[in-house]
Amino acid sequence: MTLEVQLTQISISLEALGDLIFLGKDAKSESAAGGIYFKRRLDRIIQEVPGLLPVIDAMWPHRMADTYNAVKHANREFPQMVDVANCWSEVPYSSRPGLSTS
Repeated sequence: MTLEVQLTQISISLEALGDLIFLGKDAKSESAAGGIYFKRRLDRIIQEVPGLLPVIDAMWPHRMADTYNAVKHANREFPQMVDVANCWSEVPYSSRPGLSTS
């Protein structure tokens, strides 16, 4: 599986997790939660998961959102492979598709 596909899969999962946090913890309506941008969902995940910031830096949501959106949208310039690899490598190891810590 290519890095672009792996980045897309983990991004979809993170997007869904952010959506669930906004729906459950923040009591947003489905339409309100659905209108929240990917970067904001990542920011909210960081707020919710204690100890995540030492693993990733505060600019990770911005880099991840830019790279994912560049891979996902045909009207955007495709990112450099090194940027895709860097974003993928910054996702906590146990969250990556096809990998586990056991």
